Amino acid sequence: MSLTFLQASRRPILVAESQVAEDQLAMANLGLYERREPIALIASALIVTSMVYAMNTISMEPPAAKSNPVMVSLVELPETPSPPPPPPEPESRPNQPSPMRAQPQPSVPMPPIPQVETVPPSPAPVPVVEVPPPVLVPMDPPQTPVAMPQTPRSNPAAEGGYQARARALINRNKNYPEEALQMSMTGSVVVVYVIDRGGRLIRAEVDRSSGHSLLDQAALQAVRRTRFEPIPEDAWVALKEQVFRTRIEFDLE
Repeated sequence: MSLTFLQASRRPILVAESQVAEDQLAMANLGLYERREPIALIASALIVTSMVYAMNTISMEPPAAKSNPVMVSLVELPETPSPPPPPPEPESRPNQPSPMRAQPQPSVPMPPIPQVETVPPSPAPVPVVEVPPPVLVPMDPPQTPVAMPQTPRSNPAAEGGYQARARALINRNKNYPEEALQMSMTGSVVVVYVIDRGGRLIRAEVDRSSGHSLLDQAALQAVRRTRFEPIPEDAWVALKEQVFRTRIEFDLE
């Protein structure tokens, strides 16, 4: 490509030089007769110069060679990462000493742990115990069973007889009030009383009223005037006192 450009640039120069030579020859022809000797010298000099320049130009230009097409392929190269910028150096202070770098301590190998063989303990000897022979003991004769004392039981007949006699004693000591007779008051009173085993009256009270206070008070007085018999031993056994409940009737018959 560069040789072709040089050839194209030198051709106008050759044409100009030849044109100058032709003009000079024409002018020389006009006064050729008069100036034939100087013109002849100038013309010969120009011709020689042109021939020398042409010979030099032809000898410098190499023959044009046939150029084969060259295939060029573009390969995209990977971008090389730019190295990171160096860390900024700390400002050195005149009065502050530089920090000491900790030097790595040499690693000391640990001594091997000795392996101790564990020996299982031998089993302890089992003591031999001598069992003495059995001793025969003579058997005792069978013992007769001891009779346990029986607890006394209450006699229902004795309890019923005592309650009937207590009721009869209370009715004997019953007194009908005169005011109740005049007003023809009648009714029944239920009295509750407690007697100890010696026959002593401990307390007495009205359990159910007859509706008339005169009759209720007459019933309580009848119980309190009665002298009761001692409780029999076979009645209400193991009790120190007994509660009784008796109905006392008041009527005009």
